[in-house]
Amino acid sequence: QAAAPTRLAQGARTLLHPAIASAGAAHSSAFELAGAQIMGEGISVPAGVTQLWQLPETVEGAAARVSLALSGNSAARVVWLDHRANVLVDVELASLRAASLPMPEGAAKLAITALGRPGGSLAQRSLQQGSVSLMLAPTGRIPAAGWQTGMQLEQVGAHTLLGRGASLHTALVVDAAHAVHESVGLIAAERAVANQTGITTRLPAAVTVVICLLEQTDPTAAFDGDLALSTEGAVVGLPPLVVVGGTRRTVLYDVRATDEATRRSWFDFSVASETGWRLGGVIGLQGTAADWADRLDGDVPPTFIDDQALSADGEVRARFVIATDIATDTPTDTSVPQTRILS
Repeated sequence: QAAAPTRLAQGARTLLHPAIASAGAAHSSAFELAGAQIMGEGISVPAGVTQLWQLPETVEGAAARVSLALSGNSAARVVWLDHRANVLVDVELASLRAASLPMPEGAAKLAITALGRPGGSLAQRSLQQGSVSLMLAPTGRIPAAGWQTGMQLEQVGAHTLLGRGASLHTALVVDAAHAVHESVGLIAAERAVANQTGITTRLPAAVTVVICLLEQTDPTAAFDGDLALSTEGAVVGLPPLVVVGGTRRTVLYDVRATDEATRRSWFDFSVASETGWRLGGVIGLQGTAADWADRLDGDVPPTFIDDQALSADGEVRARFVIATDIATDTPTDTSVPQTRILS
């Protein structure tokens, strides 16, 4: 019997900066070293790990002189966020050869994820959201973007979480999974979305099918129409296809991103319900709703998405590069050396 494919055995865990959680001396020293390394030879991010960095404020225009240089044998995801943890830029890279990403104006946080070794020769397309997630998946899974219960989400703000190739914005504050001063760290998806009345999932523009996983929690409210779905940046084909399994509904939509959404590489899919329904996942796929409904064949859908890396090995090496002032041949003062890793 053939051996099972190698998977990362380590469970989910979060390490937090001593400024936002209690830590020992060795822990503190490791975070200080990481801050120095990202400004020097670079910091190593192993497969399956996400590092969240806090960026200092810079004078207007200074961000244009700062870039993030990436190398290594792992695919990578880079998400820049503003001071409220709203996503500014979210891109995935299959190849890190000579990869350099400019720091966007207004960036206050940076999340770097090592997605794992892609395997084989995978051509790098243009930098877009979810470009790797929609092409590759961990062993036994389907290339997809989004989230569903049963996986771990990366909390990067009070209302903001990262899924696979996607991000979530919640109507209500998400209580952090740890007793800390910042809303950061890994959190179970079911805990993050519990009691939420509205969730917006930002999906890659290349998605052509959206699967919405719903569970009925109040039949009366559900019958009275306590459910609203909307999109921003995409046209949805109606009526949807619905697979029923007890109190669960799997709703499949054909979607097409608008030209503007295609240029920026994402669109938003929002679901709201007060008490009638609980959202269990929003999954972006490629193909057609009819094809995926046939594949489900009336059954409750499998686990489309989990939080595993593409491989158990591989790494991303990241470092900040500050452009020199041509006149003086000295680095421009951007205050980037004050950067610190949050988790």
